[in-house]
Amino acid sequence: MNEIMNINDEITMTSLEIANITYKNHKDVLKDIRDEINKLGNDRAERIFSLGEYTDKNNQQRPMYKLNSKGVLQLGARYSAEIRFKLISKIEELSKPKVLTQKELLIMQLESLEKIEKLEEENELQKQVIAEFKPIKEYVDTILTNEDTMTITQIGADYGLSAKTLNKILYENRVIRKVGVQWILYIEHMNKGYTKSETFTVLTSEGKEKLISNTKWTQKGRLFIHNLLGSLGIKANMDKEV
Repeated sequence: MNEIMNINDEITMTSLEIANITYKNHKDVLKDIRDEINKLGNDRAERIFSLGEYTDKNNQQRPMYKLNSKGVLQLGARYSAEIRFKLISKIEELSKPKVLTQKELLIMQLESLEKIEKLEEENELQKQVIAEFKPIKEYVDTILTNEDTMTITQIGADYGLSAKTLNKILYENRVIRKVGVQWILYIEHMNKGYTKSETFTVLTSEGKEKLISNTKWTQKGRLFIHNLLGSLGIKANMDKEV
């Protein structure tokens, strides 16, 4: 199994390929490389030798080394002049730029065109998605940057819903329940910053003062309602324009 690898962007060979070129047993080449590593020390050796694995004919994982050109020359110094010549020739061969045939060039050009066309399609799709969701994003941004509280009537107006209808939807989805004359959150939605309770004084028909509590929604609560209604297929008026 011959394999050309890459260490630090350099063309390299594996110990398997070196064993084939030198007509040596792979285990002997591994032994020679390990001996060079011991002599050089790990810091220097790791710049030219890299331990890896390959799958043998029995489908077993076996160790091998990847060597860059310096590693090949370092190892080749152990061998005869003839073997060093073969290794240097192989490095030179691998270093030469490959000359492509006209057919290969045409295939590369077609593949490049396909990639460009695919990227252009993806860019157009992305632009379309951004354009479609821009009004929604602006709507949500408007909600989050507004610190005022809102009545259920004001929120309902965003969806073309009356306060009564919106309260009914929230009640049916276990968001709010009525206590006396006031709508309050179910316990699982409390303490999340969705609502604020406002108390004010009114005069009765008898001329007496009476404290009335009213639930108002924060912008966080407004966004919660927006997401809930969206999951129910109810869009805000602005979303319907998208």
